[in-house]
Amino acid sequence: MRVPVSLLIHPTPFALLTPWKALPRSIVEFSTLHVQRRHRGSNASLGQAFSTSTGSLKPGDTTRLKTTNTTAGKITRSRQKIRTLDPSKLTPDDYIDISHKSSPTLSAILRSSNSPPASPRSNPQIIWVPCASSSFPAGTHGFLYYHVGPYSSPIAGELRIRVTSSRDPASFATGSDLLDERSMLWRYPLYKMVCRPDWSEFVALLLQDGLVSQRTLDLVTAAVAPLRRASANTQPPGAASSDERHPSVSPSNPVLSAFGQEFPFRYTLGINFCGVFAGPDTIFTHRVRHITTFWALREGKRFQYFPFAGSAVCCFERSMLPEHAGKRVVVIRVKRFIDTDPIRPVPPPRGANGRAHLVEQLRPREGELLKVAIHDRVQPWAADVDKVWKESGAHGGTTPWKVLRVLFENEELYGSPHTS
Repeated sequence: MRVPVSLLIHPTPFALLTPWKALPRSIVEFSTLHVQRRHRGSNASLGQAFSTSTGSLKPGDTTRLKTTNTTAGKITRSRQKIRTLDPSKLTPDDYIDISHKSSPTLSAILRSSNSPPASPRSNPQIIWVPCASSSFPAGTHGFLYYHVGPYSSPIAGELRIRVTSSRDPASFATGSDLLDERSMLWRYPLYKMVCRPDWSEFVALLLQDGLVSQRTLDLVTAAVAPLRRASANTQPPGAASSDERHPSVSPSNPVLSAFGQEFPFRYTLGINFCGVFAGPDTIFTHRVRHITTFWALREGKRFQYFPFAGSAVCCFERSMLPEHAGKRVVVIRVKRFIDTDPIRPVPPPRGANGRAHLVEQLRPREGELLKVAIHDRVQPWAADVDKVWKESGAHGGTTPWKVLRVLFENEELYGSPHTS
């Protein structure tokens, strides 16, 4: 039986959506627009095309998109109106330009109404900005659209911004998705739209377009309603925290529901990863702590030492290691480093035994599995989703990685690249 984790939506979203200060420049495999920030200027480029909900796009050579302070097709605030979120139904009227905007206001136009909602509070503001400058970069113009990733739960849908060269809907196919400064997709998840009253018109637009069903919305509403906070007092270090309150999870952290989907990972003493997992009918918060640290000695006392700091883009994978045959085990693969928060060594404190023989083995490497030190031995980090931890005083033990079972369950329901 899956135990849903309480997800509480904070009424003041500005505190939730602060972008990371340290973000990358490398091109990701799922999207194509690469937004770079150099000093106070901005630049944008187009990369490889990717697969969207409307079908597979053909790869294209990397090209440059020239941007200036006066972007093409400049639109006034009154023109920021959305009539559809379905890429197959776009018209030139759905084209938006939010260049240099810090919190652009949008309006949803439903078929039953010829004008936007009368109340300004019904017009949502996009307040998660993908750049450290707190405004969208030059050249942020194109189409807002809804996307559900392949092999994903229907409740893991999200809004994306397809940057295009013109207001012609045909340019959607040759455009590219907006990225943040970590070269990760800009996204606004369905569950946050459902929980914010000012996005109600856009939720209605999703229903009108047939992009979501009423049952899906009911499932999301139930999943994110304030629930009884689960007890997690006996979880081992690094386990997913089931009692974390949800407001601190930013839309910049993806809703994961399939193996191989990317997420940001930090090599640090505290939280390494935080995000949201979506199953067929449930949403979980998910946090990982302390898995890049190990115990060292200083003046006869133990302390947690993390030999490397920095950030990387990672993904969860089903373990194919021989020792995990016949088990449901998850590993983490380091896909690429985040350029503006590079991986760097952290010297141990003076007088400390930093266990130097472990450090070089723990060094992160792109394309390899994330490694940890356990009992003076370096090995890939691995989570057995069915393993029960026996704790003294605990009745029946705990299953700290139970939250990751959703990856296997979704694979059975929705398939995977390896089974389809």
